[in-house]
Amino acid sequence: LAPPPARRESVSRTRLIARLDAAAGEPHRKLVLVSAPAGYGKTTLLVEWTRQSGRKTAWVALDPTDSTPARFWSCVAGALHNVHPALGRACLAGLRSSPPDLRAAPALLVNDLAALPESEQALFLVLDDYHEINSAEIHAGMTALLEGLPPAARLVVASRADPPWPLARLRARGQVAELRAADLRFTPEE
Repeated sequence: LAPPPARRESVSRTRLIARLDAAAGEPHRKLVLVSAPAGYGKTTLLVEWTRQSGRKTAWVALDPTDSTPARFWSCVAGALHNVHPALGRACLAGLRSSPPDLRAAPALLVNDLAALPESEQALFLVLDDYHEINSAEIHAGMTALLEGLPPAARLVVASRADPPWPLARLRARGQVAELRAADLRFTPEE
């Protein structure tokens, strides 16, 4: 639930940071998607960007064990709670109930975010290695979370493959900013 440490030997990606800053600064953008094969520096770029941004960042580094809805939503709620104590409590309580209320998790998280003062809604929720998630239930919940995000919050996803969300609709509405393998290639200067 924390970003990896910055690497001292990494190359600063100033041009990409500027693109990400511009995308995150547009109020209609909800999703920043960084999609490329392994080894393209997705995580390193997002660590540098989120540290420079000044925004609160909830970070979830995903692995195959996080592909069950209860574990996934617990990680997301826990990361948000680490950023702000008012976030994630209702979701975590619902997940601890018997049986756990998995379908309510996205709505509870959206409600928590919406209840924050507008000045505190400006945060990043980073999901690193989202390609590890293979649950249709999680994908549906993430679509609901994304659609309900307050205007100042941003979902940032790093993945080796595009998530099965309605990306075409988000593109048509101008709600997604994307960096692909071609964008992440080093320039001669870098």
